[in-house]
Amino acid sequence: MNKDAKKTERYGKSRGEKLFDWLTYGGIAGAAVFIGTMPLTFWTKYGAGSKFHAWLTGSLTKQGMSEHAAEMIFNSTVLGALGHAAIVPVKFLEDRKPECVEKLNRLLGEKDDIETVKEEPKQSWGSLVKSRVLAVAAAWVGFQGASTLFGKEKFKHFEDKFAEHVVCKPFGKATHIAGQETRWFRYGKVAAIDVFATTAAATILYVGSRIFAKKKEEKSELPKHAGENAAPIVAEETAAPKYADKVKSCKTCPITEKTQYHSLGEKLLAGRETPRDSQIATG
Repeated sequence: MNKDAKKTERYGKSRGEKLFDWLTYGGIAGAAVFIGTMPLTFWTKYGAGSKFHAWLTGSLTKQGMSEHAAEMIFNSTVLGALGHAAIVPVKFLEDRKPECVEKLNRLLGEKDDIETVKEEPKQSWGSLVKSRVLAVAAAWVGFQGASTLFGKEKFKHFEDKFAEHVVCKPFGKATHIAGQETRWFRYGKVAAIDVFATTAAATILYVGSRIFAKKKEEKSELPKHAGENAAPIVAEETAAPKYADKVKSCKTCPITEKTQYHSLGEKLLAGRETPRDSQIATG
């Protein structure tokens, strides 16, 4: 067994399949969604879209909803639109996974049998949509719990520190100019929450979709096996009455008609008919 084959056997996946998963879920559902969401979030919070943001969240709070809950609904619907749309290219690639993995393995110089990839539970629209809903729900519960536990002020403090130390300082950008927040600082505040939300959503999409796909496959196999097992039983139940209708009573035989009915039918089904059985049948 060559070195690449040993690695595949040990870890269960070839390098091509690992790269495919990283590009599909870490790249498209993760990094691409994060990059696309950043300007959209910035526009709704600090640009012309802020009016729409204020109107929508304000309308929800008037209905008795908390400001944080209204903000979460806005984030999961409007700002989460790109994440919802990402399942389309993910589904496109999942449908072609064996071919893609084979090409990636060739590119990486790894000889691998992709039969294991073909035998994996197939992703469906249902498995991906369910996983996306699960991801949004998990983000909702997570941020709601964190907000309740730490409070709004600590959340704001975290955003400010993230923007300052992770975004502005590494790129040598100012946080404030003439008392006003800079564009870089504001983008950093947006990234502070989005980076965790997008990472969690992409991870849950990957794990959850496989769980839902596996459950669907297991469920679809149950009726098939049940039908195969039920066929012989039906044959046995229906075969005896068909022959039993032809059985006649025998005056010279001490076997009662009821006993004769069942024993003869059972012997015929088992293929153990004897000459005496034939005599009984003819009377």
